[in-house]
Amino acid sequence: MELSDLLFWILGRGGAAIATYWLMEHIAFLVMLAPQYKRFVSYAIAGVIVTLAFLASVGMGYQPEPETTRAWIQALSSVIGVAIGLSQLIHGVRILPMKAKGNLNRKQLDRLK
Repeated sequence: MELSDLLFWILGRGGAAIATYWLMEHIAFLVMLAPQYKRFVSYAIAGVIVTLAFLASVGMGYQPEPETTRAWIQALSSVIGVAIGLSQLIHGVRILPMKAKGNLNRKQLDRLK
């Protein structure tokens, strides 16, 4: 996989959302956060990942540089919004149905609290 492929995956195929979800489930201090803080931390992580990928993509010339400040704001808010939305969608699809059905074991439930 080349850098351009990785950046495209992060920006266009949900890579930032997947990475955020993975980090939230596997990094000890993130797992231990209270649910109300986990949500906001996951927003921040997704935003940082996708912003860095966008800046790298523009810097490497893989996509055109926005010409105005307004265009930069629109482009960044778009990619950040999609990454945050997808990270929450992944959470909703994977965790919430298991939680509602009672299919989580005690350890998994403790991690979600």
